[in-house]
Amino acid sequence: MRCRKIIKVACSILLILGLAAVAMLLYRNNADPLVEAVPVRISDGWGYSIRVNHRLFIYQDRIPGLPGRQPFPDREKAMRVGNMVRDRIRQGKSPTITRADLERHGVSAGH
Repeated sequence: MRCRKIIKVACSILLILGLAAVAMLLYRNNADPLVEAVPVRISDGWGYSIRVNHRLFIYQDRIPGLPGRQPFPDREKAMRVGNMVRDRIRQGKSPTITRADLERHGVSAGH
């Protein structure tokens, strides 16, 4: 139970830092930043990275929102979620992914 609380606090802090970084990037550049999702091949599956103005912003080598460290089973599913995160950042929204988001995009714990 205590471990879950620590994980929730850590995730909240990371989310706040991520949002602050996005806000800084948007504030610093008057022009719309270039935000792109890029597939990442890892040894046991797929992930994605998010780049803002050609700089690494998020490196996601596991399926977010699921327990454990499961990679995406294929490039297509990794990019479905990566593109969703990209679109949220472009819209100024939180890039946080929920289990429901994953299910809507055909990604589950069992792949």
